[in-house]
Amino acid sequence: MPRFRLSEIARLGVTTFVALLALVGAPATAHADPISLGGDLELAEPLVFTTPDSGIDCNGHTVRAFGISGALQIASHSVTIRNCVIRSALDGVVITSRAVGPGIVIENNDISVVTFAVRVSGATGDAQSDILISNNVLATTHDESTIDITDARFVTASGNIVEANPAGVGITALRSRDISIIANEVEPGPVIGIWVFQGQDAEVSRNRVTETNTGIYVQDTNGMTVSRNAVADTRAHGIRLGGVTVRGTITATNNSVARCRVGLTADTTGEVLFASNHVEDNEDTGISLGVHVGYNGQPIVIRDNVLVNQPEIRVGGSARVPINLTMTNNQHIDN
Repeated sequence: MPRFRLSEIARLGVTTFVALLALVGAPATAHADPISLGGDLELAEPLVFTTPDSGIDCNGHTVRAFGISGALQIASHSVTIRNCVIRSALDGVVITSRAVGPGIVIENNDISVVTFAVRVSGATGDAQSDILISNNVLATTHDESTIDITDARFVTASGNIVEANPAGVGITALRSRDISIIANEVEPGPVIGIWVFQGQDAEVSRNRVTETNTGIYVQDTNGMTVSRNAVADTRAHGIRLGGVTVRGTITATNNSVARCRVGLTADTTGEVLFASNHVEDNEDTGISLGVHVGYNGQPIVIRDNVLVNQPEIRVGGSARVPINLTMTNNQHIDN
């Protein structure tokens, strides 16, 4: 089955290349040289990058891929996708399990598709060079996750503007390690703004989430930091820490949570630190500890928080063991 070098794609031109794709009915596989688009591109099959130092710079041009799952696919390290407008596909960019190593960059793209705008599926960066999803404008119409990170390691999503379906999630990290979700803006609407499930050693910081059902939800995750986020006007929880934690402290510090149903919630079996958060005008309560907190006798520390127009901290706690709870220097202000 024919394959095309990227230099050949550039030489053939957009119209001829698309006609050839339709003729052979197979994905184009990148071999060596990166693509630099000089016009719009319409794909009949996915464009797959399989070798290092390949990729595509669309220079602001549009890639259309009607009904294609994974319009642009990465199956190697050191691949860059930038400055692309991606439309009409089921999924925009898919980073597959064959992508292992440094130098994978998805940046400055405008992607509006059906299911996943960017999906990282089993891929792994390295400790010196995360897979980077940065400064993109991303939107999906289906009830999935706009950015989906699953079974991956060493991934950073930063500076993205994310819009999701009202039944979907803005950014999801499932069963992944060493994940950083930093300085993103989740637009109003989805069920959850940012969801981390069964993760390890993750960071969610400096994100802005408004008008979701739950702003940030960390579930069954070990060694987690949630810090300096701004969450407002959610219909349920602002920041929720839940599930089973067996290693490391789940930390929520220096966050601003306002006008949610409940500001900060801990309902996890593990060690929890709520510190230096600003919690204001939440409808039900500012800080709430659920029935699973302290289930394994882990320390729960609530200190140095500012609570404005909020009732006292609500404590549920486990029926099996006394709660190992410390509350110090929390400031209550009524306006």
